[in-house]
Amino acid sequence: NKDALLDLIQYDGRYLTTPSGSRYSLLVIGKTCRHFSESVVRKIEALRAQGAPIVCESDDGLPLCPIAFPSGQYASVLASLTPDVSAPDMTDLRFVHRTSPEAEVYWLNNRSETPRSLQVTFRTAGRKPMLWHPETGRTEEVSYRIDNGKTTVSLDMLPSDALFVVFSEKTEKQEYDVEKSQASVFCRIDSPWEVTFFPSSDPALYGKPQAEGGKTIVVDHLGSYTESDDADIRYYSGTAIYRNTFRLSKKDLSQGRFILDLGEVGCMADVFINGQPIATLWKAPYRTDITDALRKGENEIEIHVVNQWVNRIVGDQQPDCEYPVTYTPVKFYEAASPLLPAGLMGPVSILK
Repeated sequence: NKDALLDLIQYDGRYLTTPSGSRYSLLVIGKTCRHFSESVVRKIEALRAQGAPIVCESDDGLPLCPIAFPSGQYASVLASLTPDVSAPDMTDLRFVHRTSPEAEVYWLNNRSETPRSLQVTFRTAGRKPMLWHPETGRTEEVSYRIDNGKTTVSLDMLPSDALFVVFSEKTEKQEYDVEKSQASVFCRIDSPWEVTFFPSSDPALYGKPQAEGGKTIVVDHLGSYTESDDADIRYYSGTAIYRNTFRLSKKDLSQGRFILDLGEVGCMADVFINGQPIATLWKAPYRTDITDALRKGENEIEIHVVNQWVNRIVGDQQPDCEYPVTYTPVKFYEAASPLLPAGLMGPVSILK
């Protein structure tokens, strides 16, 4: 905007820069620009006199722009630029690039609700890319190929995923492939689950685990609360506790590490094994290592699932709702508004 251009942007002989450290290779005066104050015109002319790369997006010129630009300049300049990050399909893919003395750091965000396998090309070379998972701090190698000053990396991204690709360690290898091992299902926990919901009839007690008078049911198959014929469950928002057991032999326990996979969850879960708190899982994949809490014989599993309050708000809008328990200053949802998938939907598996 005007203030940023006048007060922040400078030219260092190579890049347009800001005090925060942002650097830009090109300033484009867009087609939507319609009015230019004298101060803006003076700043643009001063930057251009210093050699800053500035082009006009419209080859026909802008109606009220007093600055002359050569015809066809924008198209030719744009054709000469190499994208910082590119992929065959950039739909719903966003990125931020930060440069430090030690590394090139890219943050990537998959804004799609579906998983994606991508070949992402970065405008950097000579360093080995590593995948950094921000939610755990875990790092892992990735397959890559260096060619013509660019590095193409193979990435598997989950729905709404965000991760870092960090180029730090120098490498002479122009190509590297990672062999990925796939976890196998050791067993499924598909016996009936006991599920406890907490009272919704009293707003003072609603959704509180310590409250008495909740509702406990046994379900043969896991599914979303929204599939229930019971309105208290269908529109439930809060914490529900799922309980089950599974057995392991001494031989089973000697077979290495065990990973609990909750499958689909709406939308967060606290995991307890044999009374021990294991992890809070808030995004796919809903997996955690449970090895250290396991024992020979019967093992108890308890999952505390918390969902959003949208469903309860919708439930309170139903004509037959006798005890509404939510209040919003604006009516965000109607009685016919769609419900969000909620609860432990599974399948729940133990992986090896």
